[in-house]
Amino acid sequence: GGVIVRDRRGEPTGLLKGSATALVDRVTPKPTREERAKALQIAIRDAQQRGMTSVQDFGAAPGDMDLYQATREAGMLGVRVYAAVSAERTPAADLDAIAKRHPDDPLLKTGLATIRLDRLAPGDLSKLTALLDARGWQIAIEATDDRGVRQALDALGAIAKAPQTAKDPRHRIEGVSLVAPEDIPRFAALGVIASMQPLEATSDTLLPHSRNISIALA
Repeated sequence: GGVIVRDRRGEPTGLLKGSATALVDRVTPKPTREERAKALQIAIRDAQQRGMTSVQDFGAAPGDMDLYQATREAGMLGVRVYAAVSAERTPAADLDAIAKRHPDDPLLKTGLATIRLDRLAPGDLSKLTALLDARGWQIAIEATDDRGVRQALDALGAIAKAPQTAKDPRHRIEGVSLVAPEDIPRFAALGVIASMQPLEATSDTLLPHSRNISIALA
């Protein structure tokens, strides 16, 4: 879900959390390729100054893989990049082409597909995870609350029953902060990574929840 943070008088503070950021994304002008290339170089320098040699781009937008590739060919990709592709916005045929063009390379690779539950119609999650798993993609489902985490675990549990390839997919649930106690053991049982961020956990103090149905992990 999303939150528009308000002050004591109920006025918006300008801070948006979760899916509420889409309210701004819809009206924000899209950056030009030159602006994106400049921003990438700034990010690379910042990472290098902090001693980072490898990064994961969880929010890669359409065209970002081409920008990364061009930067690499120019000899200016100064960090290793593992870029994620938005599954619900990318046709299956394009996923296959992207995977073929950017295989398991030590400097620039993909193979990680992200899924946002708030962008899917009910019932589509299982179909999409099955399609991605069959094509050999690692799956990362964005789910923060106990209901979303359970939906994600159910979908990943369904594909875990299918015949597995030799490679461990190591599927992930991103932004985990609230989990029903009975669902915690399912992560290990299914081999699913719980990707947790302290910021996500603290943001949930704004949401009402019961200790009887969920706990904070962070």
